[in-house]
Amino acid sequence: ALGILVALVQVARRGSVIDRLLDGLSLVLSSMPDFWFAILALLAFTYWLPIFPVGGAIDAVMHDSMGFGGRIVDRARHLALPAFTLTILAAAGVARFQRAALLDVLPADYIRTARLKGLTESAILRRHALRNALLPIISLIGLAFPALLTGAVFIEKVFAWPGMGLTLVSAIGSRDYPLVIGAVIVGSIMVTVGSLIADLLYAYADPRIRGA
Repeated sequence: ALGILVALVQVARRGSVIDRLLDGLSLVLSSMPDFWFAILALLAFTYWLPIFPVGGAIDAVMHDSMGFGGRIVDRARHLALPAFTLTILAAAGVARFQRAALLDVLPADYIRTARLKGLTESAILRRHALRNALLPIISLIGLAFPALLTGAVFIEKVFAWPGMGLTLVSAIGSRDYPLVIGAVIVGSIMVTVGSLIADLLYAYADPRIRGA
């Protein structure tokens, strides 16, 4: 959703300084390795601006003495940076694809007809252009689920987050083959689920597919 919103802002202000800045930023972020951005985020928000904990899932010293609400806040603070890293990197890639897709559909006849009817540019983008421009983005969903797993391997390693990615790395290092096989099966399930969700979204976005 964040990447789509950024793309809409870029297309609405195409050719402007904001468009160029967002395009350059999304290019840099989408080209940056996951682990490198995670290291930069770790330095920025735990050393230069120390507002988040360095790593782990909980405060090992104070967590047990906290109340229920305090434990939730503690986990949320530890989760913030890994989630921020995954979200920003994914949004940057989506923004570039979505911007290109929107620019492809804007010269279409139905867009010109909407302009002749007096619709504003924002209404044209939201009501007419976006729905058709979403189809290429939906194709990425099938790849997004396994990509989150592979990207999380490096991000969890950087932030010492005890998630599935870090567990997989430890299993490979210790030759725990049953655990590795289980992780591969989970990854395969994620690919299947991602493809299923993409097919369902295709049918919702394009009515022609429902009758096929």
